[in-house]
Amino acid sequence: MGRERFTLIEGGLLNNRITNYKRDLVECYIINTRLMGVLAMYMKFNLEGAPYPCIHQFFYFDAEEFGFESYKSVKGDDMHRVKEIGNGMMGGLGGTPKHLNIREAVHLLKHYSDFNRERHIPMPDGIDEYGFLLEMDGELSEPDLYILNAKICVKPRNDYETVNYFLMRCFGKDFDGAALMAKTGMELELFPDYKQGTFCKNIVDEGNEPGTYINESLVEFDNRYHLTITKVTVKNKIVTRYERINSLTVSAVEAAMMLSRSELVNVYRLPRENSFQVDRSLSKLTEGAMIHDYPGGKLFMIFHPNNDHVAKKEYRLNEDVMGLYYVSDKQLICASYSQEDIWELEKDLAKSSIRACMKPTARYEFLEPVIYEFINSGFDDFDEFVELISRGKE
Repeated sequence: MGRERFTLIEGGLLNNRITNYKRDLVECYIINTRLMGVLAMYMKFNLEGAPYPCIHQFFYFDAEEFGFESYKSVKGDDMHRVKEIGNGMMGGLGGTPKHLNIREAVHLLKHYSDFNRERHIPMPDGIDEYGFLLEMDGELSEPDLYILNAKICVKPRNDYETVNYFLMRCFGKDFDGAALMAKTGMELELFPDYKQGTFCKNIVDEGNEPGTYINESLVEFDNRYHLTITKVTVKNKIVTRYERINSLTVSAVEAAMMLSRSELVNVYRLPRENSFQVDRSLSKLTEGAMIHDYPGGKLFMIFHPNNDHVAKKEYRLNEDVMGLYYVSDKQLICASYSQEDIWELEKDLAKSSIRACMKPTARYEFLEPVIYEFINSGFDDFDEFVELISRGKE
C-alpha cells in the first residue's frame, strides 16, 4: 500500500501529545461490515522524534447504539499485542479488510464522534492519542462518499441477503444503514411504536410478484419479542418498496421455541496439571475468538470468517458462530450447531497445542442448547451435569 505523508502544526482545540511529532501513515484499513451495524478500523503511524517509533490504533464503531464505542492502541512494534488486539476486535466480524485513505478514515471517525456527542455518549479513553485526527478535514464529495460506502459495505449476492440486511438495519433503527440499500426517499420507519430491536430470525418467502418477498421476522424490542410481517420489494439488489403488514407480541417461551435448534457437544478430559496456556494461542481458531472468563473456566466463542448466513432464506442471528470451546481445569467442552462445524472444530483441536494431552470421553447431541446452562450451573463436570438434567426429564 502507498504511504501518505503529512505534518500537522501543534495547536487547535486539543492539546495532544502526538501532535508534537511528524506522522507517517503507513497502513489504514476498515472491516467491511457496515451492513451488520458495526465497523472496526486500524491505522498505523510511524512517528519521528517520539520515544516510540510508531503507534498502532484500533477503532470500533457501532451504528445502532454506542457510536464510537472503543479505542485501543499499541505504542511501538509489539506485534504479539497488535495481533491480539486485532483478533479480539475484528476476528468475529466476518468481514474483509478494505484500504482507506486518511480523509476517509477521518470522515468515519468524525461521523461516529458526532454520533456520541449528539447522544451524550462519552468518548473512549485515549483522546490524547487519536484527538489529532478529529482536527483534520474529513469532508467528502458525493462521489468520494459513494466510494467509501462501497468499501465499508458488502455487495449482496442475492435478494435474500438484501432483504435480511435491510430489515436488520430498519429494526435496529439504523436508517442511515438501511438507506444504503434502498431507493432514495423511501419511508424507512414503519415501526415507530417500537424501540430499537434485535433482528433474531427471519423467514423470507417469495410473494406473488417477481422481486417481492413476505418476511416473518422475530424481533426483540426492549426485552419483549414480536413477530412482525413485512413486505419488501427488491430490484437489482435495491429495496424499492417496504410495507408493514402485521405485528404481534409473543411470549419468551414461544420465542425460545422459534429459536431453538440442536446442539452437538464433544467432551475431552484434560490432565490434572495443565501444561498449556488457556489463551488465544490454544489453537488456530481461538486466535480470532471472543473470550469470556467464568468462575469455572474460559469460554472461546469462534466465529465463521464471513457473514454468509445473512444470504439464506432463513436467517438466524447466531449462525455467525461456528462453535464454542469451554476450558476448565478438568475438561474441554467443544460445541456447535451443525455436524459440518463440529468437524471443523475437531480438525482445529487435532492441530492444536493441546492435542497430545486431550482424551475424548463423550459425544452428545441435544435437541436444544445446553452449554450456557452448564457454564452457569456451578458444575465442574459436564457428564455429571448431563446425568442430572437427564434424570430431571425422566
